[in-house]
Amino acid sequence: MTRRSVNRTNHAQHEVLPLNIDTIYNKKTSQDLLLRYRRRKLTGQIWTAFLSIVAFSVCGTVILQYFFIQHSKTSIREKTYNADHILDWKLASVKQWCRSVRTVGDPNGGAKEIDCQCEDPLVPTHSTAGRESWWMDAHDWNVQLFQNFTAEGGALSPGDDAASKNGTRRELDVVFLGDSITMRWNARNHGGYQEKMAENKVIFEELFENRACALGISGDTGPNLLWRIQNGEMPSIASTSSTKGVNTNTANAVSEEEEFGPKIWWLLIGINDLRYLGCSEEIVMISIERVVEEIQLRKSINSTVVLNGLLPSSEDEHGRLGPLWESIQKINAELQEHAKKSSGDVRYFDAGSLFLSGDRYIDSDLMPDFLHPSSRGFKKWGKAIKKEIDSILKKP
Repeated sequence: MTRRSVNRTNHAQHEVLPLNIDTIYNKKTSQDLLLRYRRRKLTGQIWTAFLSIVAFSVCGTVILQYFFIQHSKTSIREKTYNADHILDWKLASVKQWCRSVRTVGDPNGGAKEIDCQCEDPLVPTHSTAGRESWWMDAHDWNVQLFQNFTAEGGALSPGDDAASKNGTRRELDVVFLGDSITMRWNARNHGGYQEKMAENKVIFEELFENRACALGISGDTGPNLLWRIQNGEMPSIASTSSTKGVNTNTANAVSEEEEFGPKIWWLLIGINDLRYLGCSEEIVMISIERVVEEIQLRKSINSTVVLNGLLPSSEDEHGRLGPLWESIQKINAELQEHAKKSSGDVRYFDAGSLFLSGDRYIDSDLMPDFLHPSSRGFKKWGKAIKKEIDSILKKP
């Protein structure tokens, strides 16, 4: 019995021993696996955290660079007026698209917004409703006129036979850009020569001594002038300016054009937008700013832009100043402020008082239709312009 018991005991021990070893082995293996799992998980978490930090750093850098670049662009554009996005913001914040007029006979001075056909002030257009038969010919005439001034021995006007005697290109002191008021300096209206305006051209040539040209088209608005500038009426491109979206010439042609390019760009535009299309003062101002921007992108770096304040205008049959004049004064105040904020190459010129009789009426001798100067009005205005030009060019 003792032997059998021992054998049973040994057998029992042999049966239990493998179970204990296996249990211990499995427990140890599980611990190792658990430890490795935890290590892998920790490693993964570390890598995830690291990659997240890198991703956030990269994104943060990109975002900061974006805002820095945008801020830099804004600063540059504010200085050069190459500010499409700024003008877009201004346009988006416009509270009133159409001009308001006071209700006639309203003792409380109530005003209402009139219906208008105002165009997008930032979009160049050659839409010429009612002017299709002659508008493009007038534009081509202006392009040819400028080319004649900058061509060797060029004629004074398209179709003229009289060329400069010395065979050299005439230097331009000033180029006038505008609408019918500017067009009448050439004794032209609605695309054709007007004999009754011939004295205007004589006055123009005497005052500016064939060192100026006037590029205007009757009825034009800011967007019309913008289109004209982009399509040949201002081909001179400064080598230091941005040429994005501009048809550039060769380097030699550019430098040669700059040498003979005008020293002053004299701008008068906006009355048709305000009076006939019914645009609000804000829209007219944005339109003028867009034209100024385009001029600055194309002009010689040493030339000056002069903003001629809108001339007096009246819808009253006797020339009495009213709501339209109030709108003009608001725009002119903004033009003056715009010039003050410029980098020094923009000036404001106010000629409104020259055409007034007292403080309530337009002088009918100087502006018979209360919109366009007469020959006498052109002469008075032209003398004031000549004085300003001499000041800019520092002539004695």
